[in-house]
Amino acid sequence: MTPIMTRPKSQTVCIAYAFGGACALIYQIVWYHAFIDQFGAAGTTFLVVLCTFIGALGAGSFASKRLYSWLDARIGGHGLKNYGRTELAIALSVTLLFGITKLSLESILGSFPYHLEVINGLSLWIPDATYQVLRVILTILSVGVPCFFMGLTFPYLCSVYSDEKTFPSRLYAANTLGACVAAFTTEFVGLQTLGYIGCLFLAVCINVVIALIFLSAGRSEPGIESVQDQAQTQISIYPGILSGLLCGGVQVLAYVLLKLTLGPTKAGFALLAFFCIFGIWLASTIVHRFHPSRALLFMLSCLGLLWTAAIWFIEPRMSEWFVQFGIRTLASWSSYNAAFLATTATIGVMILIPYTLWSMLLPDLCDRLQSQGKNLSFAYGVNTISFLVGVLIFGWVLQNIHFFFAARTFAWFATIGLGLLAFDSFTPRISAKVVASGVVLALLGVPFLPKGLEMRLVGGLAPSQKIVAAYRSTSQHLFWVRKSADGGALMFDRHSMSGTQMSSQTYMRAMAHLPLLLNSDPQNVLLICFGVGATADAIRMHDSVKHVDIVDLNPSVFLLNSYFAPQNNHVLSDPRIRLICDDGRQFLKFGSNKYDFVTMEPPPPLQPGISRLYSEEYYQQIREHLNEGGIVSQWLSESQLDQRGVDLICRTFVQSFEHSFLFVGCKRELILVGSDKPFEFSRVAQKLKMLPKVTEDLRRFKIYQPMQFIESILRIDEGMRRNWNEGEIIQDGFVSLEGIQVSPVQQIHPKSQFAAYKPNLTYDLQGVHDYFVQSQKTADEAAALAAFYADPSTDLEAVKYIPQAYFPHIQK
Repeated sequence: MTPIMTRPKSQTVCIAYAFGGACALIYQIVWYHAFIDQFGAAGTTFLVVLCTFIGALGAGSFASKRLYSWLDARIGGHGLKNYGRTELAIALSVTLLFGITKLSLESILGSFPYHLEVINGLSLWIPDATYQVLRVILTILSVGVPCFFMGLTFPYLCSVYSDEKTFPSRLYAANTLGACVAAFTTEFVGLQTLGYIGCLFLAVCINVVIALIFLSAGRSEPGIESVQDQAQTQISIYPGILSGLLCGGVQVLAYVLLKLTLGPTKAGFALLAFFCIFGIWLASTIVHRFHPSRALLFMLSCLGLLWTAAIWFIEPRMSEWFVQFGIRTLASWSSYNAAFLATTATIGVMILIPYTLWSMLLPDLCDRLQSQGKNLSFAYGVNTISFLVGVLIFGWVLQNIHFFFAARTFAWFATIGLGLLAFDSFTPRISAKVVASGVVLALLGVPFLPKGLEMRLVGGLAPSQKIVAAYRSTSQHLFWVRKSADGGALMFDRHSMSGTQMSSQTYMRAMAHLPLLLNSDPQNVLLICFGVGATADAIRMHDSVKHVDIVDLNPSVFLLNSYFAPQNNHVLSDPRIRLICDDGRQFLKFGSNKYDFVTMEPPPPLQPGISRLYSEEYYQQIREHLNEGGIVSQWLSESQLDQRGVDLICRTFVQSFEHSFLFVGCKRELILVGSDKPFEFSRVAQKLKMLPKVTEDLRRFKIYQPMQFIESILRIDEGMRRNWNEGEIIQDGFVSLEGIQVSPVQQIHPKSQFAAYKPNLTYDLQGVHDYFVQSQKTADEAAALAAFYADPSTDLEAVKYIPQAYFPHIQK
């Protein structure tokens, strides 16, 4: 055995490794947010980033011993100088590879990288395999290469300090402590102030500083070699395998359960990462300080499974209790702080205990291997790969059946796995035959597990709102059709994304009818986000329309639409329509198609990843695809936003389009309309005379006269600019809308701004009136407007769907 030479104290390395862990989590969170642009979906991005992150760590761990031996033989610089080189490699690879994901793929893929597939009788344009694979490969490269270098370091540093038997658990604790602090501060502070690139740059600088410190220290220290493996009692790595599988499975299942019970929020990913890493830190600290026996670790692991089962049975009551706690007990707090605490408590109770108890198995295993002078590369690598397997099985493969079946399978696998752990804990070493028998038993039991939906777990809905007509499940969402007395709805997890209620139909059709009536000759139309098909049905009623591209990220939205066909008049059978299954922003990157009208009804704007469909860069993409005089419209649900959210959306829209106006679609569902040319409102009445199908459709929703459209305009041009011409806007690379809501608490908290009417969302009486007065072609409309403003009750139909709060001069 080569004697250990003089070297820095292990505490110094632990401190540096804590900062390294912080950098790793900064990268992970930035990658998660930034790569939503690549996939357009938070769930898919979560899986790709997490799997690549963990898989590359495992690959690095496997390669650690051989790679550093090769490095020592070629260029020397044993010990911590190699660690400095690795930190520098992390910084360089992050910097160089992050840029490749921003490269334009049009020159490689062409202007329309889609192929036609017929699924359940529907013709869908699906992204080509080359397109999909190239996106994934670029993301895997940019995440995987830096994470591979990160994975090299843990086994290597443990080998450098191989004479310190508990060094692995100490080092692991230090790394995860830095990581959990970074997870919290990056999401809630860094992304808002520095943006994605700023946070990335900060982490790169930290890596470079660590590299320079150890490269400098390495020049003056003698060569250091690890303690050679000694012939000792064989130690089973089964606990490391089980720990990885259970932790990977429970993390990804908790992510999905959170969407079903509490709902998708921007806090979900960061807080889940925080509690998982905090659990690893607790586990490592407990193992380092108290050295629990293997028998005790087994019993604690069983307790983790019991805790998980208890959460399964008490949800969604637990989440709803925390929401009520935030609303009632914390009524004197600000709505944001109350929501944050409620969300933090929900996620912490859901994940922290089982994750901590199962995570203790790995540092215990590493300490036992270290005490025998064994290299940790294989054990640490197997743990991370089994974590990856858990994520893929329970977060991807089985999610295509549905979450409930995936969770039942996880519980069954965990039970068998803990049974095998008993053999390992109370015998010298578990045999391969016993493990193989356990795996076979687990697989044989899967076909006998219940496969039905367990809709009681869906939170925020009454039992009568959980009646399922049909469903499709993917790793992204549980898509289902809700049957209810007031009409059906298309549900994503626990949220209604679109519905057939009268109020919903009214605004969804108005956002197409009015802009198309203002356009002189609309022929080509782009609809981003399909919903239940009401907007598409309204578009095709305009005889001049020759072609409609409908883009929706989720094929399930189209495949479930047969349940809404009676309400949308079987719109998907129209030969003018082309259905494209892709993210709207990705679609706009390809080709040079020009449209006369573009309309968008994305999911609620505060959901993760959706603000990119309201950003300055997105509107720039749309402008590039609009013909001269083309018009764009976008849904603005002001009751689902606070004042800041409304202002961010309106300000970004107004500053992106030279001419704009805001009108009431129905009640508090508002519509933004923009163009590069002034609006010709005289066309509305003229065109309606020639469009009997449009006239009939409007009458079904109580719109009898063209004047009703004009009466619904809150602000136009100068009135829009007066409110929203300057100030903060939504930009790619910064968390904006996602930073507003962290829990449903904010929707119904006593101090909530969401339910309140916004002071600047009222009629600009003088501004709108003057706009029409200045147009000689609409002088009659100006006179009618003056009469309506003086006494809105003169139009009883209009005041039914325009809230009185929008009339500042008649509010009581």
